[in-house]
Amino acid sequence: MAHSSQLGFQETMSSNANSHHCLLLGATGFLGRSVALELASRDILFAGSSRREAVESASADVRFEFPVDRLSKVAGLNHATNLIIATRIADPRGLPDQDDCAFRSAMEQLCEDFMEGGADGRESRVTYISSDAVFSGSHGPYVEFDVPDADTAYGRRQRIAEETVQRVCNNALIIRTSYVFNKREPASDRRFRAAFSKVNAGQTVRADDNVFKSPISVDKLARFVVANAISDRTGILHANADRMSVKEFYSLGFDLMGIPHQKQRLISNEKAAYSDTSLLSRFK
Repeated sequence: MAHSSQLGFQETMSSNANSHHCLLLGATGFLGRSVALELASRDILFAGSSRREAVESASADVRFEFPVDRLSKVAGLNHATNLIIATRIADPRGLPDQDDCAFRSAMEQLCEDFMEGGADGRESRVTYISSDAVFSGSHGPYVEFDVPDADTAYGRRQRIAEETVQRVCNNALIIRTSYVFNKREPASDRRFRAAFSKVNAGQTVRADDNVFKSPISVDKLARFVVANAISDRTGILHANADRMSVKEFYSLGFDLMGIPHQKQRLISNEKAAYSDTSLLSRFK
């Protein structure tokens, strides 16, 4: 396993001079755990971070809490060539929801710390995992060249994060994704689990059939993230997957849990406003 405590880069730099050395923020999160496993499966040396109060985890070496902590204080940062941000950094605790200015400053500090402290200096690579929340849903499906028009606080934060990473980091990649779910363990998904409880109780499940997403399994997304994080690709890239309505997404979840269609008890819950934030990609 390539994972090593205390960043572990000092002991392997001589024998891995041409390999990637990654710092993974959010290694104990839903996506981060899968990214950590994918990095390890490729024998890529990495260190993972978790929030201060997180339980001990095999995928996390260091405690890092954005925006409270400074990345420059992380031991071994000077050996990291790649920073992968796979945590919900656009919804940080400690900053008011509407304080976009403070969030922008915190993002700038995070990026500057890595650009100044990383192994490759100003050419150190940053991969930021964003989401379809940067779009309002009024003109979907969306491709990489479409201009973000977020209409929620979370979406605005994601747009600020994207813009900051690209402005501060010379070698940056933004990966946007939609709904992420666990295909291997669908019952672990709180959305599927809540709907399943209703079905078990003999209740119907209402789901939007005019709201569209591009759901992707967490394992597939992790492979996509790592493959592109260690590539030379820069700019924006969509992790596109099949477009489906929220109702179809719940039906998929029920299928994965082995619930026959005749027992799924799904009914349409059409919203007043049509929304399509599904993602397409112009790149292979």
